[in-house]
Amino acid sequence: MTRCARAAEGESALTAERGQPQLPIVRVFHGITRLAADERNRRARNFIDARTLWGIIDCIAKFERDQGEQTRRNLGVLKARAAVARDQLFPEKLEERMPQIAAVVIGYMKGDRLGNRGRACSLGLSDSAYREGWAYLVDWMIGELIDVEQRAARLGAANRPRVAGWMISIGCSRARLGAGSD
Repeated sequence: MTRCARAAEGESALTAERGQPQLPIVRVFHGITRLAADERNRRARNFIDARTLWGIIDCIAKFERDQGEQTRRNLGVLKARAAVARDQLFPEKLEERMPQIAAVVIGYMKGDRLGNRGRACSLGLSDSAYREGWAYLVDWMIGELIDVEQRAARLGAANRPRVAGWMISIGCSRARLGAGSD
């Protein structure tokens, strides 16, 4: 059965062939989920803050009947900031798609370099729906995990066995961590 067929059936790629969860991969999945949820919450707070500030300043300007050039310019800047923050929000159905997103991200870290079409298929989305709402999220998560991997590679020799075990659990090779190069 292809990965696309498994994703379409909702079958998680994070389970072993016999249906039992693999403990290290489950820990990685929870870490990826926590990373995405924390970033989603941070972006939502940024949007709420920007939208609230724009609304308060707009109400004050209307109450004081301030139609000056500086006020209009400030309101335009605040409205633009709120729009940018809104555009940076993660898709609403993030939790529903986390198992598939985690499978794509872990696959990337293991060397499975899918293009947008393959990632969309893995998530059970059309190409256009993936590009419009999910590509930015998946690319961001891959970038974050690459940064984590690079930080782990820079750790001292004392921490290498622990880090190497975690990275191997998601399929990264010891050579990429620099094991044996001490």
